[in-house]
Amino acid sequence: MAQFHLQKLKPAEADALLAFAAELWPRVYSFMISPEQIDYMLKMMYAPEVTLAQIKSGTDYFWIQSDDQKAGFVSFGPIDSDGSCELHKLYVDPDFQREGLARQTLGEIRAIATAAGAQNFRLRVNRTNTPALAFYEAMGFTKEGQDCADIGGGFVMDDYLLRLEW
Repeated sequence: MAQFHLQKLKPAEADALLAFAAELWPRVYSFMISPEQIDYMLKMMYAPEVTLAQIKSGTDYFWIQSDDQKAGFVSFGPIDSDGSCELHKLYVDPDFQREGLARQTLGEIRAIATAAGAQNFRLRVNRTNTPALAFYEAMGFTKEGQDCADIGGGFVMDDYLLRLEW
């Protein structure tokens, strides 16, 4: 298994996060959603002001690093009073997939979240993203339901709602 580490995203790196996501998303999601929806969601979810507002409200972002190279990113939080914590993003560059990176990252962020008081992760996964669904189910997540959310621009997020208890 390759060696990776997490590095907390600095607020000054919000532009770099958008650029990285814009490079990654078309490679990962083009078989699930249209290029127009990818562009729309990138602007909606990764505009630097959105990332900075999320950080300010208690969401933690981390780069997944392999030596000096970015291999992905993850974000989670804030932790609710009942111990629930949203796992917002866990994206791995396809060049680094199948190396145990997502499994290692999930273990590390679970430890960080647990130390901060989390007792579970909630997660949305596109219903057609069978590789991600298989991974999360193998990691112990269970389906709690599904949701088709209107995100504007004529687009929806058609997701399964997953949960991991610990």
